[in-house]
Amino acid sequence: MEFLTEFIILAMTAITLENAIFTRALGIGKTVFTVHRGRQILVYGGMVTIMTMLSTMAGYWLSGMLAEWKWASAYRSIVYLIGMSVIYVICHYALMLLPKRISSRANGYLSLAAFNCAVLGSVMLSAVQYTFAQSMGFGFGTGVGFTIAYWLVVEGRKRSELSALPRSFRGFPAMVLYIGIMSLAFYGLSGHQLPL
Repeated sequence: MEFLTEFIILAMTAITLENAIFTRALGIGKTVFTVHRGRQILVYGGMVTIMTMLSTMAGYWLSGMLAEWKWASAYRSIVYLIGMSVIYVICHYALMLLPKRISSRANGYLSLAAFNCAVLGSVMLSAVQYTFAQSMGFGFGTGVGFTIAYWLVVEGRKRSELSALPRSFRGFPAMVLYIGIMSLAFYGLSGHQLPL
């Protein structure tokens, strides 16, 4: 029961209070410049969720191995990237077992999702400071939060293209303002106090 409680608490925290896009700006580059449709957002978000969850589980295991060597902290990110690459190869071959029309679409999103900085960021944030259940929950929550935030950004971009914005604010400046306002809203959810 404690495992499930820790999993749910960290998943909800990663979805809302520590959202990968709005609070950490992880994975935002691809999000701003592409507009996908509803099903594509879900497939891409699902791939990011699978990769974050598997990578945080592997990252927890790898950080336990790296804790034995004092010099290993300098190479931690490289070791995590190698672990993510191994998980990518396993997922790639697992997708090839599915029917051709499903696997070809999913493999296109898998490579984008596997090496997304939201995945590496979730591994770097969770591997050292959380237990195994918390790491799994954080990875799952990061993927789900990334999907929700990605959908919000895509919808914001669609609506900004339909509105009558001044020419100098169209495109990238409007998206930066939109993401900044959304980031402030998510920052307000965490209840930060102003310094005295």
